[in-house]
Amino acid sequence: MPVSSLHFDILASIAENLDAKSLVEFSLCCRALNQLGHFDLLWKRLCQADYHLTYNDPKQTYRDLYRQTTTRMFGRRPCQHLSRLDTNQHLADQPTWKLPLLNRTAEDWVSHLGGKDMNPAEQYYALVISNHWANSIFVNPDILKGLLALRTRRRQERWIRWQDTPARIVMNPRGFCFVSAQFMWEWERFIEGWRTLPPLDEYLNLNQQQQDSDGHLEATRFDPFLPEATDLHIVSHETWEYLSQHYSTGGPKITKDDLMHSDIHKQWRYTIKRYADRVMLRQ
Repeated sequence: MPVSSLHFDILASIAENLDAKSLVEFSLCCRALNQLGHFDLLWKRLCQADYHLTYNDPKQTYRDLYRQTTTRMFGRRPCQHLSRLDTNQHLADQPTWKLPLLNRTAEDWVSHLGGKDMNPAEQYYALVISNHWANSIFVNPDILKGLLALRTRRRQERWIRWQDTPARIVMNPRGFCFVSAQFMWEWERFIEGWRTLPPLDEYLNLNQQQQDSDGHLEATRFDPFLPEATDLHIVSHETWEYLSQHYSTGGPKITKDDLMHSDIHKQWRYTIKRYADRVMLRQ
């Protein structure tokens, strides 16, 4: 009696004892067994057994999730710790004084996950968990709406900020520009969750008092490797364009031409050289 003639439930029970590689090979034996390779319950078990993942995006099969996780398609594997959070957990039994603390802990953790360049499963489930905690604590719909909007903005801006790697700065054909280091410090505090609201009272540009009669910057410090001893920070033009649309600029864009006659001209050129050397070492 050929194996392929067995009932599908029996074949599925046999396949439950196979690892991922054996399951693929088993499903390639014949057309009758091929459907086992697409039986998502088997891949759900493998996702949990091999990667401790119990969640996926509703539009995503567990078979695709296993393949994407194995190949690290999105740079890293989805966070396995999200599987430990129970969306059915009720907070009504928690002491009132604990609720803000629980929400803050969950907010800080989950908001760092599920970025738009991450696996769709992590994006989806991080949002589910985050919304669950928010709905459990904030009953005012206006407060909840503002909280969710702020969370989305923080996640988007975190992605924009950390796209400005040394490689992007050096290889970008559009070049780069400079923004106020004080603004960058406050902005990073916002996107990493150390301040609640975005730095709308800070300026992207330096104050006009730091420019001479010809419009050049004077008495400006620049040392990106020592944040407490710099007034400027290098960013891409793409980042500047986003920031200038959402924050107060306080003046025109600062380019390298504005620094040609300043004391920090050699400093930023040395910085770009170090960025370029770092990029070349990675190639």
